[in-house]
Amino acid sequence: MMQGTGRVTAECERCHAVPSGPGGNRTWADGESAVRALTGDHGWEFSDRGVTCPACARQQWCEVTGHAYGPWAPMPDTELVVRTCTACGAQDHAPAYVRSPIGRHVA
Repeated sequence: MMQGTGRVTAECERCHAVPSGPGGNRTWADGESAVRALTGDHGWEFSDRGVTCPACARQQWCEVTGHAYGPWAPMPDTELVVRTCTACGAQDHAPAYVRSPIGRHVA
């Protein structure tokens, strides 16, 4: 969290996203208010390493515990294959020598 002109703002340590609303970037009167607001329904995480947005928090969790990859699938308009983590959306691309015929699903 950062203290600016008497207001507190938050920024993700990984992707630098900031919480925003209809009026622009969100600010709070103090750090405690920011933590309560962001950790509630918004899914931000606060730790000794800093502040993490929900998307980065999910990816960080997967990096520690292991991604839950779905099946290999062809990438559109290529012969390459990719699989996507069902929890965080991270993609794992197979090496270029692993190819799939276009239109066929690789298990």
